[in-house]
Amino acid sequence: MWDSGLNLAKQANSPSPELRQYAADKALARIVDVIFTYQQTGVVTRGAPATNARVTGISPADTPTQVAIADCGDSTNWTKHKKATGELIQDDPRGRRNITALVGAGSNSD
Repeated sequence: MWDSGLNLAKQANSPSPELRQYAADKALARIVDVIFTYQQTGVVTRGAPATNARVTGISPADTPTQVAIADCGDSTNWTKHKKATGELIQDDPRGRRNITALVGAGSNSD
């Protein structure tokens, strides 16, 4: 999901069907909204976020259908720029963020 979204943000392209293979519900809506905003405002990204995802739980234990994931996303080296000029957008806060997700059948990913 990160790779697919990152490639879209670098070019401010419309979300591809590929992204829907990796994201759904709130996560997909957030990515689509950001990419649409980038398209409308002429913004692209450079660099990439650093992630360190790990599984924090599975359920049910005997035949898992859901996986809980925790991550610390670091966007320090993932910057926004004006597409036309390449100028860095300074009002873009960078840093570390706590990310959690529930993935699997019947989950409401966030």
